[in-house]
Amino acid sequence: MRVTLKDVAVEAGIHHSAVARVLRGRDAKLRLSPRRKQEIRDAATRLGYRPNSAPAATVSGKFNSIALVAGNGETTSTLPQQLVYGIAKALGERDKQMVITRMNDAMLTDENPAAVVLAQPFV
Repeated sequence: MRVTLKDVAVEAGIHHSAVARVLRGRDAKLRLSPRRKQEIRDAATRLGYRPNSAPAATVSGKFNSIALVAGNGETTSTLPQQLVYGIAKALGERDKQMVITRMNDAMLTDENPAAVVLAQPFV
């Protein structure tokens, strides 16, 4: 289950709009003590809150993601599981994510493979 701003607000005992402003660093005009702001940040950390990056990505065009593209051949397109987990872990430590997809040869040789990857539905 994804932790939301409202979850953090309940934990911290404050309105979710104040939580949003504190966690986004836009809290200069809030009448909260530095200690109270830290309590909100601590509640977010304790619950494992991670910001929803989709709205910012839509505006900026930066999705902080990489795509790992593999072919369909089970014997010709393999990656060690530890390698995939290692990549995912390193990306997670940098607030980035990995999308893994498989493509047939025709898709892999398309002139614009990035568009093909991004057009695939996420399940």
